[in-house]
Amino acid sequence: MKNWFIRSAMADIKTATKDNASLFSLADALFKDGDYARAFKYSSFSLEDAIAFDAKLRQWQISAILPAVQKSYTDIQQTHQKKTSNMLVAMYVLVFLHKSADGKLTAGPIWDFDWGVLSYNVSPQARNGLVNRDSFWYARLFDDPDFKAAVKSRWNELLPQLKTIPAYIDEMEKTLQTSAELNFKMWDPAEDASQNGGVIVNGDERMTYNAAVERLKKIYEERLEIISKNL
Repeated sequence: MKNWFIRSAMADIKTATKDNASLFSLADALFKDGDYARAFKYSSFSLEDAIAFDAKLRQWQISAILPAVQKSYTDIQQTHQKKTSNMLVAMYVLVFLHKSADGKLTAGPIWDFDWGVLSYNVSPQARNGLVNRDSFWYARLFDDPDFKAAVKSRWNELLPQLKTIPAYIDEMEKTLQTSAELNFKMWDPAEDASQNGGVIVNGDERMTYNAAVERLKKIYEERLEIISKNL
C-alpha cells in the first residue's frame, strides 16, 4: 500500500495536481510505519498545498494528524541532538576534530591512547580479568547466561582478526619512527605527571619510543589471553 502511495504522490507532483491527497495518505502511512522524519516532511508540504488551494477537507484531515507527527519528529530530533551533543562533548578528549572548508565536521583519527588503554597503571584489575565485569550494569548482564554465551561467541568470532594486530603494530612502529622522534623532541610525555599529582599516568612516559611500543604490544597480547580465559 505504501508503495502505491509513493507512486501516486510522485505522479501528482509531476502533474502539479491541486489538492494533493496522495501526499497526505503517504504521510499517514509513513507515520504509522514510524518514519517520522518523512511523515513530518510530507504532511507539512501537504498542509501548505491544501491551504494554497483552499482545500478545507484536506486541511482538516492533515491538521488531525500533524500534531502527533510533529511531536514524534521533534522527540526524535531532540534525542538525536542530545546523543550527538554528549558525543561531541566527549570527542574533544578522544579524537582529533577537523573540518574542510566545504565539508562536514569530522571526528577522527582516535588519539587518546595515553591514560588507560593497554596499561595496567590506570586499571590494575586488567591483569587478571575483565575491567568492567563487576560494575553494576555489566554485572547484571553477565548474570544472564544467554548474554554471556552471546558475548563469548562474538569474542571468538573476532579473536582471529584481533590476533593480527601485533603484526600491524610492528608495521606502524616503523612507519611512525621519524614522527615519534620529532614528537619526543617537541614534548616530554612524562609531563602528564603534572595532571596526576606528580605521578606519571600510563607507565611508558619515560621509555623510548620503541620500548613503549613493545610494552603496548605485550600488554595487548596478554589482554587477549586474559579476556579469552574470563569469558
